[in-house]
Amino acid sequence: MAIPTVPTAYSDEAFASLQKRVNDLASSLSFTSTLSSVEIKRLKKVGDSSIDYLNDCQSAVAQFPNVMPADFDKASFENAVQLFSQAESLLLQIEQVHKTINDLRLVAANKARAEADTIYNQFKLAVKKNASLKPMVTEMGARFKKQGMRKSDSK
Repeated sequence: MAIPTVPTAYSDEAFASLQKRVNDLASSLSFTSTLSSVEIKRLKKVGDSSIDYLNDCQSAVAQFPNVMPADFDKASFENAVQLFSQAESLLLQIEQVHKTINDLRLVAANKARAEADTIYNQFKLAVKKNASLKPMVTEMGARFKKQGMRKSDSK
């Protein structure tokens, strides 16, 4: 499979518009907080079959409401089930957007890297005729020296 070409760059205005929409989305979720890893560990685990379990319980309560104690807050439970289902749907959409953005990032980085390698190679040749380019070539090549180092060399 061929690597896709890099699309035309976004204008600064288009990029700013995308950033604003992402910020707007984040702001619209401000009613919730970010959980710490300790808080997450304390929560009951949820997986792919969780929505089926919740729907089964919701159906059971609807069909046999007298089984539950009088103080059971059915409306709160139904709200939580609906919110979970909606959040799952949003998460799937956001994961796809994340994948699309990441793919774009990888393709753009790959193209930029290929062109940067061409620039670096040209400057390595040019330094033979123009010694003043040596510091720049050394700076560009510094990352390659780090790549060749083994863990034992860096200690």
